[in-house]
Amino acid sequence: MVKSPDNNEIIMRLTALWAFTEAGLGGVLHLFKSPFSGLMLCGLSIIFLSMIAKYSNYSSRVIIRSLVLVVFIKMLVSPHSGVTAYFAVAFQGLLAAFIFGTFKDSNLALYLFGIIAMVESAIQRLIVLTVLFGMQFWEAINEFGNFVYQLFFDHPPEGNWFSWGVVIAYLVIYALGGAFAAWFYRRICKNIRSIENSYLHTKTVTALHHSLPKIKKSKKRKWSNYILLLVLLGFTIYFSSTISDLSGVFYILLRTILIIIVWIYIINPLLLLGLKKFLKKRFVEEREGAKQIQSLFPWVKKILSEAWAMASGKSGLARFENFLSWTFYFILNK
Repeated sequence: MVKSPDNNEIIMRLTALWAFTEAGLGGVLHLFKSPFSGLMLCGLSIIFLSMIAKYSNYSSRVIIRSLVLVVFIKMLVSPHSGVTAYFAVAFQGLLAAFIFGTFKDSNLALYLFGIIAMVESAIQRLIVLTVLFGMQFWEAINEFGNFVYQLFFDHPPEGNWFSWGVVIAYLVIYALGGAFAAWFYRRICKNIRSIENSYLHTKTVTALHHSLPKIKKSKKRKWSNYILLLVLLGFTIYFSSTISDLSGVFYILLRTILIIIVWIYIINPLLLLGLKKFLKKRFVEEREGAKQIQSLFPWVKKILSEAWAMASGKSGLARFENFLSWTFYFILNK
């Protein structure tokens, strides 16, 4: 009979899975080629943190330690990641520590954590859009909404109804995504119990001859970001009523380019430098833990490969659910 790992070992494994997903450039998400990878990445973080909270007996200290290890590894493995990515991870981890440390094991804690974490992610994206394109972007949204409205009605609408509608709809979608992630976590826990009752593992499961698809940096993905930026910029220029001549067009182009340059070459490097110094100064004792987490990466890849193979009988969301259920089952029992 295989000896079951204790909770400390399980927490290290779960932290390694979380770190692998964050530092591995979303390697797990590339399996599904989804346009909603941002929602999925945040959703996975909600599930990982909820699982870490459960096996740490909802200890804020343990959750924060896992967060520190993940940020530390992300810094080592992906040193060029934007500071906003670290902010998102830090917010999710600290939020989990506060909510689960306060409310412990309850549906209130789980759904509150999921919804707030997702909404913060959405707000962060909206702030980036506003900083990048200015208020002209929202004016363009309103002008576009007015244009569509007047196709069906003879009179123009009142107020900035369309931009507010877009913002509210966007936040609602993310809030529902957070609630879905919380519900999905409960389903996974139920699936794990079903697997434990039906799947006999009198010996260690042998490695299956399957592997995850090799993840390559996609040039198309990089170019698609630039294309999206140009589309949003063109949309803002075309529909904004405040941009009526070439000087206005030149202003918004110059403003956007300057913001991108200042962010990429000045603000982002300075913030990352400060984060590196903070981690080195405050969390020197966690370096061994980070090395231990990194040493688990090959094992995590093997587990993911086995879980993917075990879920091969399903497709779509059902396969994703099965895949995660088997992944956590192997992590908790191998």
